[in-house]
Amino acid sequence: MDYHEAAAFLFDLRRFSVKPGTERVAALLDRLGNPEDDVPFVQVAGSNGKGSTARMTESILREAGLSVGLYTSPHLSALAERVRVDGLPMTEDAVTAFVEDVKPWLVERAAADEPLTFFEVVTAMAIRDFARRDVDVAVLEVGLGGEYDATSAVTPVATAVTNVSLEHTAVLGDTIAEIARTKARIAEPGAPFVTACGGEALAVVREVAGEEGAPVATVAGTDTDREGDNGDAADGNADDAAGDGPDPSPALSVAYDGRVSPTDAEVTLAGELAGTYRIPLVGDHQATNAGVAVALARRTAAALAERAEDGEGGDSDGGTDRAGADGDSLPAAAVRDGLARATWPGRFEVLDTAPLTVLDGAHNPAACRTLAGTLAEYDYDDLHLVYAAMHDKDHAGAASALPDAASAVTCRPALDRAEDPEVLAAALRTAGVDEVTVGDDVAAALDAAVARADPDDCVLLVGSLFAVAEARAARLRTVTPRSVGGAGGRGVT
Repeated sequence: MDYHEAAAFLFDLRRFSVKPGTERVAALLDRLGNPEDDVPFVQVAGSNGKGSTARMTESILREAGLSVGLYTSPHLSALAERVRVDGLPMTEDAVTAFVEDVKPWLVERAAADEPLTFFEVVTAMAIRDFARRDVDVAVLEVGLGGEYDATSAVTPVATAVTNVSLEHTAVLGDTIAEIARTKARIAEPGAPFVTACGGEALAVVREVAGEEGAPVATVAGTDTDREGDNGDAADGNADDAAGDGPDPSPALSVAYDGRVSPTDAEVTLAGELAGTYRIPLVGDHQATNAGVAVALARRTAAALAERAEDGEGGDSDGGTDRAGADGDSLPAAAVRDGLARATWPGRFEVLDTAPLTVLDGAHNPAACRTLAGTLAEYDYDDLHLVYAAMHDKDHAGAASALPDAASAVTCRPALDRAEDPEVLAAALRTAGVDEVTVGDDVAAALDAAVARADPDDCVLLVGSLFAVAEARAARLRTVTPRSVGGAGGRGVT
C-alpha cells in the first residue's frame, strides 16, 4: 500500500454518517493498545474560534520548551496537516503504516454494520502518532459539540470552551443552553476549564463544570459582552440573555488594540501574564481567542508540572518542567513568541493588497458577523464576494451577516457536501447583492472576482474552509493528494 491508497481508504470512510458517542473510537484505541494513556491531552471546544485557540495554545506551550502535538480539522492542502508535532505534520509513511495496521479491523467493523467514520479514525490516528512521537502534551480541537465528540475518548488535563452559538441544532440542541451543556461536558474532574463564554452560556458552563469538579477560569474579551458571545454567537448568547452581567472576576482580561499591519494586530492582557502582545491574526475575536489560549496554556503547564511531581508524566530530561519553574506560570517570552508565531492559514488570510484579497472560512451567521467586523478595519472601495458553502449550513443567515457587496460569484468546492451555486446565488440576492454571477470552480470564481475588482477594492472568498483550501492550492500552487480529498472529511465545517 502506498500513501495515496492509504489516504483514499481514509477518505472513503466519509460515506459513513456521523454518530455521536466515543464508543467506536475507544474500541479502535483499545485495538491500538490504548495510546491515549501515554499522552496528556488538552481539549478545545467552541462554536467558533476553537481552531485558532488550539493553535495559539500549542504555539505558547512549544515556545515554553515542550514537545507539543496539535490535532485540528479540516486540513487545507494535505491530510497530514491535521496531525502535527512541534509544527511538523505527520509523515506520509506514518499515515500509510497506520492504515495498513487498522484496515482489516475497520473492514470487519463495516461488514458487521458497525463502521467508524473518517473523523473517528483520523482522531485515533492522531492520538497514536502523538504517543509514538512521545510528546509532552497534545492539543485537540474538538470536531462537533464536545461530550460525544471522538476527541472525548481521551482524559484531558485541561479543557476550554471558547464560545457558544446556535449551530448544528439537529445534533447539539435547539437552544444556547443545550449547546453550552453539550460542549461543557468535556470538563474533567480536577482539570482546569477555561472559557470566554458570557451570560446564559457561562451560567451553564459553570454549572456543568461544577458538577464535574472542574475549576473554571473565565476570560473577558472586548467582544465577550456585546450581542453574540465572543463576537461569534449573536444568536441569543448576550450577557443579558439570562439577566447576568459579565463575570465580575475574570482570571484574565484582554483588550484588542487594533491592526498594526495588513496581517497582524496587537492585544493587551490584564491579570495573568499582563502585557501587550502581537498576533498574526486580525480581529477583536482573535484577541479573545488569544486570551483563552494564554489562560489555557498557563493552566496546562501547571497541570503538567503537577503530574511530573506526582510521577504521572514527564520525560527523563525534565521536559514538562521547562514550562515554568513553579509549574504555575509561563515565561513571558513564551507567551510573547508563541502568540507572535501562531499563524493560522485560511482564517482571515490576506493574499494580496491590490486589490485586498482575503480568504476566510467563516461558515455560519455568527462567524460571518465577526468577519464583517474584522473587514471594517480595512480601507477599500467596493467589496466583491466569492461565496461557497456546504449544503447543511444557514445560507440565508450567513449571506445576510456579510458586509454589503457590489458583486458576488458563487462556486462549489469539489466534494459531495457542497451546495449548488444556484442556491447560494439566490441567498445572496435575497440578502441584497444585486450583481450575482453563478460560477462553479472555486479557483475560476476567485480569478473572476479579482479581475472585476479595482486595485482599491476588496475581494473576499468566504463560506467554507473547503473552498479556502482550493483557492489556496490554486493561488499558492500547493500540492494536494491526487483525487483523494482536497480539504475534505471533517463532516462539520
